[in-house]
Amino acid sequence: MKIERKNLIKSLFVLAAVICIVSIIIHQDTAKSMSDSENPASQAKAIIEKADLKGGLIVHLNCGEGKVTEALRLNDSYLVHGLDSNGDNVKKAREHIASKGKYGPISVDRLTGNRLPYTDNMVNLIVAEKLGDISMSEVMRVLTPNGVLMTKNAGDWRKSVKSWPEEMDEWNQYLYDAGNNPVSKDLTISPVEHYQWVGSPMWGRHHDVTSSLSALVSANGRIFYIMDEGPKESVQLPAENYLYARDAFNGTILWKKAIPEWQDHMFPMKSGPAYLPRRLVAKGDKVYVTLGIDAPLSELDAATGKVLRTFDGTDETSEILLSDNTLFLVVGRPEKTDKKYTSTKTYVWDRGAEARNEWAWSKEPCKIMSLDMKSGKPNWTKEYPIGPLSLSADAKSVYFYNGTSLVRLDRSSGKEKWQSAPIKTKKYDTAYAPRLVVSDGVLVFSVGGNGDFAAGSMMALSAENGQKLWNSAQPFSGHYSPEDIFVIDGVVWTGNIAWGQA
Repeated sequence: MKIERKNLIKSLFVLAAVICIVSIIIHQDTAKSMSDSENPASQAKAIIEKADLKGGLIVHLNCGEGKVTEALRLNDSYLVHGLDSNGDNVKKAREHIASKGKYGPISVDRLTGNRLPYTDNMVNLIVAEKLGDISMSEVMRVLTPNGVLMTKNAGDWRKSVKSWPEEMDEWNQYLYDAGNNPVSKDLTISPVEHYQWVGSPMWGRHHDVTSSLSALVSANGRIFYIMDEGPKESVQLPAENYLYARDAFNGTILWKKAIPEWQDHMFPMKSGPAYLPRRLVAKGDKVYVTLGIDAPLSELDAATGKVLRTFDGTDETSEILLSDNTLFLVVGRPEKTDKKYTSTKTYVWDRGAEARNEWAWSKEPCKIMSLDMKSGKPNWTKEYPIGPLSLSADAKSVYFYNGTSLVRLDRSSGKEKWQSAPIKTKKYDTAYAPRLVVSDGVLVFSVGGNGDFAAGSMMALSAENGQKLWNSAQPFSGHYSPEDIFVIDGVVWTGNIAWGQA
């Protein structure tokens, strides 16, 4: 009995020691957890992760002394604006942020009244432990579509999301859709009343050379564009081309990616190339682009700019067309020459005429590739001469101009279905390309005029068999550019909207 009693006492001492150690560990973990939850950086990170925000404009409502406000800017993809109705808090918050050297992209203002100081659809994320005098309708007014409100509820952060309006459309590629019909389905647009935002740069590089802006598209509340931001002091200085992503509602720069080699920036004014805007497509959270003038097609994460994959066999992709879950590519450069642009002429109009003709469409065969977006593998590849900007598609087929006729290929197999009777177009140069629009089983084809500023003609063909349905005169609508054709509710629209002789 004495031995058992002694062992029992030992066991109780051991148990007490274990309980003490466990209590210390639990206390330390609890203290650490409480410390982390009170740490501004940890709070800010947890809020943004729960909001699932990768960049944009954040508003911290009732921001207090600004420590969490400062921490909410996780990186350069965010702009943060603090608001507080207490003047002393505003002063302290500004001093704190300035002491960290971060004031500017993070700023603080005094909130007065019950209205937020933003235009409609401006803010990506509102962080507020309590809304105070601000109503939920006011919050939803300033939030962007898919914007998030994070509020405290029983000590935890609750997420509320503003829905995307069904009436709001996107512009995923150069001519809106795979049928090349540049007509949006957006029903929210109204007469312009004010600027939503103004971004950089304020100026292009020079009027007499290639446009600084090469391409621009939108998807999922973001815009993407390719811009030459080389020195404005002299256009002779090297180009600096970047692919940019901005929030479409407030203009915040989300990321940019350098494009080391692009179209020669000294190429003369009004010389295109007309196909250059077709190097960029966006859909959902993906961007498809060539990150160089002769580069293959790459898929990027739309939120971060990270290259997710590069598609084999797509070097020298010159055009990208998105149709449902398929990408149709023109693989091969269209120009007659691959030599670097140089000119011995001094007069700007002489340089333009020289470049437009010498670098015009070669009419040599290149590849049409049907690319499955999920697997990244080609469905099929065919070789034809393909007129720049003429590639188009609908639910059944792919169409293009081969320099002589319009051609229809089966969308699934690439098998040729028909070639139309020969069609003579205006002379192709680098700035011009006939317009081909596919809508409601009809191909509408603009063939241009006989001179630079002459009225032209257009015709309609059956998509089913390529037979001509009608032809019509077309007023001059393109100033060193493709003509304009819009199909709206089954009616073809065009007009004399460019300078020149009708």
